[in-house]
Amino acid sequence: TGGFATFSSCFPGLCEGKPAAILPMSISQPCLPVANVGPTRILPHLYLGSQKDVLNKDLMTQNGISYVLNASNSCPKPDFICDSHFMRIPVNDNYCEKLLPWLDKSIEFIDKAKVSSCQVIVHCLAGISRSATIAIAYIMKTMGMSSDDAYRFVKDRRPSISPNFNFLGQLLEYERSLKLLKALKSKGDRGEGDTQQDPAEAAEGSQHPPPPTSEKAEEVPRGSGSVSPHSDPERQGGTPKVLSPTTLQQGLNGLHLSSERIQDTNRLKRSFSLDIKSAYSPGLRQDPPGPPGPGDAPKLCKLDSPSGPGGLGPFSPGADSPDRPS
Repeated sequence: TGGFATFSSCFPGLCEGKPAAILPMSISQPCLPVANVGPTRILPHLYLGSQKDVLNKDLMTQNGISYVLNASNSCPKPDFICDSHFMRIPVNDNYCEKLLPWLDKSIEFIDKAKVSSCQVIVHCLAGISRSATIAIAYIMKTMGMSSDDAYRFVKDRRPSISPNFNFLGQLLEYERSLKLLKALKSKGDRGEGDTQQDPAEAAEGSQHPPPPTSEKAEEVPRGSGSVSPHSDPERQGGTPKVLSPTTLQQGLNGLHLSSERIQDTNRLKRSFSLDIKSAYSPGLRQDPPGPPGPGDAPKLCKLDSPSGPGGLGPFSPGADSPDRPS
């Protein structure tokens, strides 16, 4: 009893010669054969496919694809695609190839097809690694997704994609550069908003220019009716502004005093003016420095004897004084 026959019948999975049941090692969808896939529509204007898909003219026409982005060194250009609708990214699918420097140019080419209201296909040999990396980068840039979210976005539509670890690392670098660019742009927008002047305030400032602050600007007296040509904003060609007769009359009126002011001034003069003729007495003057010359003698008054002993006489205007009654 027993033996290998009994043991193998009881435990067939532990014996050689009996294939063990294949246990699922991943919950992800299995990679489909390339022949059964065809071009995959990622966005309304963006397709992802293989070399076989691009060389099939009927398939390209059926999907309305007229732009081709070739991410390979060896895949040929289709004859029915014009040069202006074709772009090649010369990269190989290995662990030392640099795809990051080509991402921005690839995105510009895809946007060119979008602006032209055309469809574009990104392809490599199998549509799994290189072209899938470019499609993921485009989703990151245009839709603002992270590298993980963009990868899932493309993976849900084309389950066969599998970028190598080298390209996945470059997608992480591209994600960091996009975040840095976004931060710098938002910082620049905040700074521009702080320093930007309100259009209404700018228009109001243009209508009311500030006064000149030049040290050479001449100041016009308050009571003067004259206007300096340097302060006239309407002066043109060196010709001063011509004042109207009304303005001139107002200026002249400001130079004259009223009759009441003139009478008050005359009364003050008569009350507080010195009587030059009685201000000095010949007896009180001691050792004058010398007789004044003919040109130094005052012409408006003369000295008389004081009316009182050693005192000042009454004040009276001089002979030539304009206030003396005639």
